[in-house]
Amino acid sequence: MKLKSNLEYLRKSVENKESLDSRYMSLKMHKSLNEMVETTKQIKELLITIKTLNKNNISSEKIYSELKELVLNELGNKSEFNCFINACDSAISTIKSNPETLKSIVNLYLQYRDISEYTPKEWIQAMIDKGAQRSLGIIGQQKVIDIAIQIGFVFSENNDIFFNNPYSVAYYSKKLKQIIIPGINFGSQSKDLDVIFKVNEYYIFLEAKHIKESGGAQDKQIKELIELLNIDLPKNIFLISYLDGVYSNYLLDLTDQEIINPEAIKQQNLKSKVLQQRYEIILSLKKNKRGFWTNTAGLIDLLKDFIE
Repeated sequence: MKLKSNLEYLRKSVENKESLDSRYMSLKMHKSLNEMVETTKQIKELLITIKTLNKNNISSEKIYSELKELVLNELGNKSEFNCFINACDSAISTIKSNPETLKSIVNLYLQYRDISEYTPKEWIQAMIDKGAQRSLGIIGQQKVIDIAIQIGFVFSENNDIFFNNPYSVAYYSKKLKQIIIPGINFGSQSKDLDVIFKVNEYYIFLEAKHIKESGGAQDKQIKELIELLNIDLPKNIFLISYLDGVYSNYLLDLTDQEIINPEAIKQQNLKSKVLQQRYEIILSLKKNKRGFWTNTAGLIDLLKDFIE
């Protein structure tokens, strides 16, 4: 095990930026796209029928029950009408719990929107793409496992394999954690992390986050990663706060002088959330030599050094 200073792995992360990673992308067309297009067409046809019946003072009550069924169907949730429901300070759940609101929203739709006779599947797919969100935690966890295996760690499906190999990697579990460090919690809420490594008599716990943009929820995730670096751990335990995604490049926009002397960051505007985060990351690393903050390049370098 030939570890460098934790600040060196931070430098590696600063110098080698994150790139787009297809693991986190949803590139294929939706498997139910054709069915969604057909459902959207049916919704349009019913809306046109309601409009025609209303114009001729003919009751359209029966049509609404058909429309409601399609609107509440998952295959209809990307139709223009379903999107319009959101514009009316409502949601699909509103239609579900208050069916009478459907008529009001239909009337507003017919008044303020045109009904196109075309339903290109590209439109539907575009709306799916806009709301695309993969299970980032599971993907990040698997990404770390894959990297570790490539470097030389043995993936452990059970505790026997984990403890009987010099270089092991496993998904985090409370049971495994309790065997290694009972009585120590990760954070105030005893957080479950993502991955555990074994390097001879040493153990490394890793928490993975993937962030692509700033925001309140993202700030909370970064705060969690920073807090992990400040946990007092036994001498045979290390902890890695791993952040990938393009936002990592912005967060780690640090100069070498700032890494050496984080007080240089304080000379700027610490009211800025990202400056405060940069300052806290470096300060935490300086205080806890067994804590690491890395992106993908930094993580690869660190794991290689662990098994040398």
